[in-house]
Amino acid sequence: MKKILIIILCFVIGIKVSAQGTNEDILKSEYKKAYLEYNQKLSEEKTAQNYYNMCSVVFQLNDFKSAKKYCNQALNIIEKEKHPDKELSSDIYAMMGYINSDYYNNTDVTLDYYNIAKSLKESIDNTDKYELAKLYTAMGILYKRTNNEEISKDYFQKALNLIDTEEGKYKLLRAKIYKETGDYEKAIIEIENAGDYKNYILSGEIYKKYAQSIKDEKKAKEYFIMSEKEYEKYPKEMQIEYKPEQDNAQYPYDTMENIQKGSEYLKTDERKAPEYFERAILINPNNAKIYTYIAMVYAKEYSKEKNYLKSEVVKYINKAIETAPYSYEIKKDCADIYRILKLNKEADKLLKTSK
Repeated sequence: MKKILIIILCFVIGIKVSAQGTNEDILKSEYKKAYLEYNQKLSEEKTAQNYYNMCSVVFQLNDFKSAKKYCNQALNIIEKEKHPDKELSSDIYAMMGYINSDYYNNTDVTLDYYNIAKSLKESIDNTDKYELAKLYTAMGILYKRTNNEEISKDYFQKALNLIDTEEGKYKLLRAKIYKETGDYEKAIIEIENAGDYKNYILSGEIYKKYAQSIKDEKKAKEYFIMSEKEYEKYPKEMQIEYKPEQDNAQYPYDTMENIQKGSEYLKTDERKAPEYFERAILINPNNAKIYTYIAMVYAKEYSKEKNYLKSEVVKYINKAIETAPYSYEIKKDCADIYRILKLNKEADKLLKTSK
């Protein structure tokens, strides 16, 4: 089987697994080993725990469709049991909420899963405080997204009340909460002291939000540049080798492989191309270079008298510039693409802003 690289986005942090699987440190540093181990265990015994473990790993790999499939299978098992394990059940329901929130953006369904998970976790003696705090944080984000600010603040505060220790994963979770509440200076302190748990995507977002919130232009520019540098660190630090179950998987995990497939479909079946481009973006949404690659693919097809693709080219150029507003390299790439569209004035204007 062909080995490919994956950029792992760790938005759900500190996954907890039981003694049946590998521990949190292995999940954090050796996803390939975890995936292979869980896959083997699942082939031997189709338990709710094993399905949940597989769901956790593929979710970290941004394979949301597979994660939902494994999580549904875990749910089917626990819902048929007379006395299901409460802690495992709460983790499964929470994970279904995370999946529906992060990928499917289904607010009502997400909230239903969160509330079931919350009731279960709060009813467990000596419940895992970190897992409960992570759930409260997710609920706070969901309520904030739906403009229920007061409820959102209550959940963020509940989470903070549970995570008063100095361990790295708690610092990371606090940084996430402070980013959501707009306490960017506190978020910066937490993220910069998270040690091995530091998340470059999250730190990039925090620096960017802080830069946007301050009036000091010099300081804002400094933090925008820091933000961009954090994003650039991410793919170098987090690439690992991974072996999918099938060579002909519908959606490959590698960014450039997805862009290549999208490019091929653009020539044969244009309706399928956007699926692969969106998959490439899902893998690493904060890498501006990805947007320039996609813009170039569309521009090359545009140059073959497919004039209707112009809007797609411009859309991805704008995304690239928005993602890396201070990068000369990105602006130079975008200017070159503008010239393919014969938009020379836009190209010249873009390069002038880079000086």
